[in-house]
Amino acid sequence: MLEGNICALLAAKDHVNVFVYDGAIVPDPEGIITAGHDNKTARTVAIPKGETINAPALRAMFKHAPLVDLLGSAGVAAIDPSAPFVAAVKAGLPDVDVRTGKAEDLRFPDDGFDAALAHLVVHFMSDPVAGLRGMARVTRPAAS
Repeated sequence: MLEGNICALLAAKDHVNVFVYDGAIVPDPEGIITAGHDNKTARTVAIPKGETINAPALRAMFKHAPLVDLLGSAGVAAIDPSAPFVAAVKAGLPDVDVRTGKAEDLRFPDDGFDAALAHLVVHFMSDPVAGLRGMARVTRPAAS
């Protein structure tokens, strides 16, 4: 089980939401958290379409992402079809390999990862079976 903060992003037609879970204990010195102030398990940062992303504030929040803490920047990669989402992640984690693309067409090498994660993603895929096959393709078989 991972310990620490878990981040998820949702790209909608008119905004991007950054969700921070698991205690939601993250720095917010610039007051960018827009919802969940009294929630002990989750907080939200909404970024409306056309609004400038506060990169330094997001960077402070993203530095608490547990996978990067555990694996280092070289051990984590991400893909998303939303350019604003990709820009927000790159702003917060500039050394992580974050790409614009679709899960149904992963541009990563076969057996390139120890694990693949789709959080709040599969139901948005145009072809979920292709997306899951792609995730299996880029994930190394378990050691025997």
